[in-house]
Amino acid sequence: MGRGEIAGLSFDFSNETEFEDIIVKKQILKEYFVYDAKKTLNIFRKYNRYADVLLIEKNYRYWSIGEVEISKHSFKNHVFPQLIEIYSLMEKNIELIRKNYMNIEGLEKTKQIQDLIMYNKPFLNLIIDKLPNNYNNILPLLKSFCNVNFVQRLRDTDENYMYLTDNEFTKSISESFSYSYVNEVVLIIDNPNLLQLNKLVEEFLIYKEEKIYIKKRFEKIKGTDRLFWIMEKQIPNGKYKLVKENKILKLHR
Repeated sequence: MGRGEIAGLSFDFSNETEFEDIIVKKQILKEYFVYDAKKTLNIFRKYNRYADVLLIEKNYRYWSIGEVEISKHSFKNHVFPQLIEIYSLMEKNIELIRKNYMNIEGLEKTKQIQDLIMYNKPFLNLIIDKLPNNYNNILPLLKSFCNVNFVQRLRDTDENYMYLTDNEFTKSISESFSYSYVNEVVLIIDNPNLLQLNKLVEEFLIYKEEKIYIKKRFEKIKGTDRLFWIMEKQIPNGKYKLVKENKILKLHR
């Protein structure tokens, strides 16, 4: 059943605080472990920007910083500017963000969670009841930099609330690939868990039909733990896309 088919049966959320409370406490987003997470995303003394929730995909494929919004807010003046600002801060302050999110109250610091947060870049999620009618065509733009989780509230014949969800994922998640970067023989992978590199021991990748052997290495760079993949052979520096095709890792420009 699509979002448009049941619009007449829905009951709007009265405010963002109520919506956020429901998202955290009622486990509506079944794909995720959800945590209340108002942790600062920047390091400016007189200004703090924070999102609302931490989302950990239940198979530990990725983690996300979630911004909870309601469609009654101005998309032009409130929702979209906040998303852009959060996305920008995620790129600039990744180490601060990792540290702050690892200290969220109630988060069980298992090795799976620690490795997920420390060695995978976070995604951004917009959690919203619906898009305003005059912004229905903005979904492709949103998906270019964030996931979108729609949550619609319905009422059954017994006057009980129930919730319908619909997810729109970024291309990287929906197609299971990770952007990667090469510097001489060092391969840095943004989201190794998406390719199950946290579970499987990969010995090689394919680049231009050539097999290149790889190995993991952990190091501290400027006091921060880093995870690299070291290739036996140097290829041109730059940005790549790492995919798994027929259970084989392949690197594409």
